[in-house]
Amino acid sequence: MKVAKFRGRGYVVFDDVYDPSDDSFMLAEAIERIVPSTIGLSLDVGCGCGILTLFLAEKSKLVVAVDVNPSATKNTAINAHRSGLKHKVQVVAGDLLAPFRFKPIFDLVVFNPPYLPEDEHDLLVPDRLRIAWSGGRGGRRVIDAFLSTFHRVVKPGGLLLLVQSSLSNCSLTIRKLRELGFEVEVVSCRRFFYESLYLVKAVRVV
Repeated sequence: MKVAKFRGRGYVVFDDVYDPSDDSFMLAEAIERIVPSTIGLSLDVGCGCGILTLFLAEKSKLVVAVDVNPSATKNTAINAHRSGLKHKVQVVAGDLLAPFRFKPIFDLVVFNPPYLPEDEHDLLVPDRLRIAWSGGRGGRRVIDAFLSTFHRVVKPGGLLLLVQSSLSNCSLTIRKLRELGFEVEVVSCRRFFYESLYLVKAVRVV
């Protein structure tokens, strides 16, 4: 167990949970900058330690946090309790949107997906650790699974904030979102020596 720090706040991170990094921080900053303070129901997909859940809780009436890793859901619950925001957070264990009936109930969905392409060396890492960052052979296994269902739970006019990597074909994601009836724009970009990270904003218009 460790403590990750961002903006002067500390977040407990279990050993088998994704440690918040540049992608997490970029999405947290976008929540601060883009999300209005009058949001009703928000969804944090792949909540990890709960850092994004807590940023959402400061702007939402209620946040649902879901993760396929049971340790992550426990981790999020602990950080929600430590922050004094437990009353605004509901934690659910499950794979992507599987725990929810496909009804358009969410005003906002955020997702920092596992997007790194996987190679044969990654297969040596235990599944419980690898699921936090591995996107399969082309880096799109989880992203495409998410895109195939998420739109069913977003209200008309609802918002998606999604992290994407240059390693997993951001252009394809943008095209798929537009085909689903979303207005799409890249609102932030961070470049590193091995990849670029993009923050995609999509608004449901149909």
